[in-house]
Amino acid sequence: MRLTIEQRRLILETVNRVAGEGVDVYLFGSRLDDGAKGGDVDLFLEAERPVSFLQRAQLKWRLEAMLGLPVDLVCKTGCNDASPFQAIAKSRAVKLGNC
Repeated sequence: MRLTIEQRRLILETVNRVAGEGVDVYLFGSRLDDGAKGGDVDLFLEAERPVSFLQRAQLKWRLEAMLGLPVDLVCKTGCNDASPFQAIAKSRAVKLGNC
């Protein structure tokens, strides 16, 4: 995983602050490949309650400012079925735990 412990902590704290508690955060995509270089930060958020478009925009803006990297967000609400893309993203993701 090509995120430092500090970057993971910042991501988890920011998601908690903006979207509230009860959001599971997963990393997927190129940042999971230790042999790769560059790339954005792909995050899959699974929430009990919907994450509004305003919250998503705030998350993207804050995370990009703090990390200095492009961030893509994929959000799923627990009560809704996953789209095919969401299912693939989650199946290839690693949950970011408490650091």
